[in-house]
Amino acid sequence: MVKRKVVQKYTASSSNKEANMNYKLMDHYRRVMTYKQNTVRIQAEYGPIEIPDSDGKVYSFLLLLDGSKRIEELSEISAVSVAEIESGIRMLQKYRLLECPDADKDKAVFSERELLRYKNNWSYSSLYETASESRYTFQSRLKSATVAVIGLGGGTVIAAWLASMGVGRIIGIDYDIVELGNLNRQMLYTEADVGRLKTDAAKERLELINSDIVIETIHQKVTSTEPIIHIVREADVLVGAIDWPLINGPRYVNAACLRENKPLFFAGLRHGSAFIHRILPFQSGCTDCLWLYSTRSSESALSFVNELINEAHVPRINPAFAPNIALLISLVGSEIAKWITKISPLFPNSYTRIGLHDSGLSHHEVPRLSECPSCGRLAGGLKEPIDLQALLDSR
Repeated sequence: MVKRKVVQKYTASSSNKEANMNYKLMDHYRRVMTYKQNTVRIQAEYGPIEIPDSDGKVYSFLLLLDGSKRIEELSEISAVSVAEIESGIRMLQKYRLLECPDADKDKAVFSERELLRYKNNWSYSSLYETASESRYTFQSRLKSATVAVIGLGGGTVIAAWLASMGVGRIIGIDYDIVELGNLNRQMLYTEADVGRLKTDAAKERLELINSDIVIETIHQKVTSTEPIIHIVREADVLVGAIDWPLINGPRYVNAACLRENKPLFFAGLRHGSAFIHRILPFQSGCTDCLWLYSTRSSESALSFVNELINEAHVPRINPAFAPNIALLISLVGSEIAKWITKISPLFPNSYTRIGLHDSGLSHHEVPRLSECPSCGRLAGGLKEPIDLQALLDSR
């Protein structure tokens, strides 16, 4: 159990804006607050906060924080100086116990229907409220975001989560049809969809999940950067869930995102593990950096690439089992939500490996390689990735 004795003293004076704000202790913390043995105890999310209170003034002050009183009123009612009230407010803000006092400006962008739909989003994001960012701020960022999902196989599960959480515009791209063999893990589709274009079935189902957002799907095969470059331009963030053509499909998406300087989250499965590769253009290592690094350090990776070059690839075990997909997608969805909302930090490194046998996570950095032909110092703004043999030769 984490115990925090809150004894900090503050002497800052409030601005006119702060003085005119009404402050409110979050309802959840009001319900779990107790006063015993000269101590106020608040059961916060990450452990109890204990505040010494020998005369009961702190407890009385906290009860007054109902959202209807400004700082001067709080001072008058409690017979405590304005300076002490300010100190208390700042302490409570530090521990994120107060609702954002200026929440209405972000709340106003949502309809009554949306306020009901996302009520559990508000509950979760209230944990991260600050003096300047409310639970509605985080949701408004989702509402104004455009996310492109390249690949509507496993990508449909990501798209469904994005639709549920309230991403305002989702663009999906695929060229395939729904097959019976997809239904073991691509949960958006049903037996009735077999034989239909994935783009048609996905759009129909996503609109049934959330009709308050914009769903666009494009039936398009990704054979270079050109078929997707206009979509990349419109997106705020992209999800790479494309697995064909092997290696080159993701490389086309990578190159398009580098051209437009757009963040990209790749998700995939490899034998006994899953992975998330976060690519921030010209900051972290890109897809070609990863392949250069992998083929230098792993004989099996080098053999795999050579098999593709020589058209001698032997299909390997496909771990696309529904629980494995669910495990991977839950983490991808969380990372994308954190990226859009800025609600909490992302994973510490750009590459995360998820063990499918033990669900363990390990984080690694994919370094941006200076010799990378796509994002290195001599890349020179290539519009298309170089061919695989040339990539190997550049090692």
